[in-house]
Amino acid sequence: NRDAIFTLRPLFHSLDESKGLGDTNYGNFKNPDLDKLIERAEVEMDAAKRQQIINEAVALAEESGDPRSIAFATLMDGSIAFYAGRFRRAVQRCEDARQIARERCRGVAWEMTTANLLGFASRVYLGEVAEVCAALPQLIEEGEHAVIGLRQRASRLGYQTLRGCAWTNRMKRSVA
Repeated sequence: NRDAIFTLRPLFHSLDESKGLGDTNYGNFKNPDLDKLIERAEVEMDAAKRQQIINEAVALAEESGDPRSIAFATLMDGSIAFYAGRFRRAVQRCEDARQIARERCRGVAWEMTTANLLGFASRVYLGEVAEVCAALPQLIEEGEHAVIGLRQRASRLGYQTLRGCAWTNRMKRSVA
């Protein structure tokens, strides 16, 4: 099941090497209530109940105060929404992650690139190609200044496809 538990388990569960829990909890965040929620969500089979548990766990995780973890958890929520075809939510969560990363984090070029691409791809699926076209120049400029250049990483994730969609839309408008 591809949901936020994918992020919560490694990032926010207290470290327990014997169970493979909290393996990327670099801030050593510990909250027994959150651990219990994560463990409950992993075994809950009812999708609605599972989502409710995950929502409670995400709210607790966001209280951690660690901006990198919050940005990453938010980005993973956007990613999960994208792959589930919930494109409006993906746009919002990717923009939220991008804002958190931009304002409160350093060294998050991968996260920013991923948030940009998933957000843009979601906008394309929603038919918001004009918004993609309008934002591309600034995005490319930002990417050129990043440690990991946007063009290099993005080409692996479908940047050329997005650019092609934007160009096609622009050509359709100029012909009409």
